Amino acid sequence: MIGSFGLARGHLLDRLRRRGVTEKTLRAVGSTPRHLFVPAAAANLAYGPHEISAPEGAVPPAERVARVLDALDLTDGQTLVVHGSSSGFEAAVAARVAQCVVVPAASERARDAWKACGIENIEVGSDAVRASAIADFRRSATIPADVKNAAARGIRSVIIAGERMIAVVAAADGIAVEDHGAVEPPSQCGPIAGYGPPIEGDVVEGPPEGTYR
Repeated sequence: MIGSFGLARGHLLDRLRRRGVTEKTLRAVGSTPRHLFVPAAAANLAYGPHEISAPEGAVPPAERVARVLDALDLTDGQTLVVHGSSSGFEAAVAARVAQCVVVPAASERARDAWKACGIENIEVGSDAVRASAIADFRRSATIPADVKNAAARGIRSVIIAGERMIAVVAAADGIAVEDHGAVEPPSQCGPIAGYGPPIEGDVVEGPPEGTYR
């Protein structure tokens, strides 16, 4: 980050560091210029703590993206599947950590920003979010069966539901749910973020249904 955004970037990283974000995730966020993913009129707000509206879809706060990445506890060589990353910012930060990031779609702004960042390990697929599953989750806050099945196959998912963030992981007797605390600012849409490592020898064609962001 250079120019007029340098100071704002520094303040952002200081906030994340005070919240206990890991150094690996700090490096990923610090090397991803968020102002490229927001409308030019909102560029001066790019490093603040708030979600920013854009025609292509809201750009989430860097704090939220950092918390999700830390909760996923990624290791080198993993593939991430990110549903709903319409702004492209989440995928860009994740691409600094993962070997490959798969998204269902990407706007022209996102593609241009990825190119400007020198990011080449994001693949755009055709998998669509199941609107019915998202609606069911919003109504009942019940973890979708597909997320549970993904956990049983070793895929770790993070669910952001209102003011809480949880991770769904495999356990000896089925699945386990980890509480990762409050989300600031709270999410109003109750999204689910699904990410996973590829199974050895398999071709990554997209996420299992029910892993959303």
